[in-house]
Amino acid sequence: MQLLNRAPHANLSDRLMAVPSVEAVGVDAVGWQCILDLHDCRATRIDDVDWVRDVLLEAAERAEATVITDRFHHFSPYGISGVVVISESHLAIHTWPERRYAAVDVFTCSPKLNMRAAIDYLIASFDSAHPRMAFVQRGGPELSFGESEDGLRR
Repeated sequence: MQLLNRAPHANLSDRLMAVPSVEAVGVDAVGWQCILDLHDCRATRIDDVDWVRDVLLEAAERAEATVITDRFHHFSPYGISGVVVISESHLAIHTWPERRYAAVDVFTCSPKLNMRAAIDYLIASFDSAHPRMAFVQRGGPELSFGESEDGLRR
């Protein structure tokens, strides 16, 4: 499996070409999950619940997902948790604006979901200087991870 280039904001489309299609990852699985850590986010609206909601809904749209519902909460003094429930599973987020960090989970049980488009959009929207991601094959005979030479798990 090809691995992601860690260079911050190198051409995102080129970098994300290494994101495997769900069909290529494994047919024994019932679901595929991307765990996305967005470090050093430069987006100024990371603590704006309406903006974060709009970004996750747009990521679902770009993934060609069917949105069922969403729910977002702004914590005091800062931070957001939210989920977009899609017929294919979910997109979830937790933000720590004081750390310029967002933790995102994109999970699908459909091989048709365009996970690459969602990930590309999320990294660009949060303007993460140091995105990290892991890909997990779920529900198969083993919990399947891969690890790259540079420490990225996928």
